[in-house]
Amino acid sequence: MKHFEDDPALEEDLTEDAVVWRRAFMTMVPCWTAKQVAEENTSRAANKSAIASQWQREGKIFSVKFEGQQWFPRFQFQSGSPAPVIAKVIGSFQEHATGWNLAFFFANPNPYIQGHKPFELIRSNPDRVASLAERYANPAGVF
Repeated sequence: MKHFEDDPALEEDLTEDAVVWRRAFMTMVPCWTAKQVAEENTSRAANKSAIASQWQREGKIFSVKFEGQQWFPRFQFQSGSPAPVIAKVIGSFQEHATGWNLAFFFANPNPYIQGHKPFELIRSNPDRVASLAERYANPAGVF
């Protein structure tokens, strides 16, 4: 099962542009901690990070690591549970991809959807988001 988590060693090798982009993402895209994921899901688990960790292991959601903490972008949840299209998108990416690779896909304007960001279409057109992810993650397969 794919588990998208960032390698702390890689964080040290980031370019300045990558650092700036990550800061902008964290400023513009609402994110939850694992505890907040559990609260939104109304989980009664004693370990408040358990549900987020389980969903991440199952490939239903992803997280990004920022300033030493795991964050779960809110756009991947509907009524406190993972939006089904998130697992499809995660499945399109390679094993070596990170949560930040997924964040980049979801949060950048895409010319194939008139410059909208894929996360803006999660509810209205999830099939299109899944198709875009396949094209983005596997560009050689398009030809």
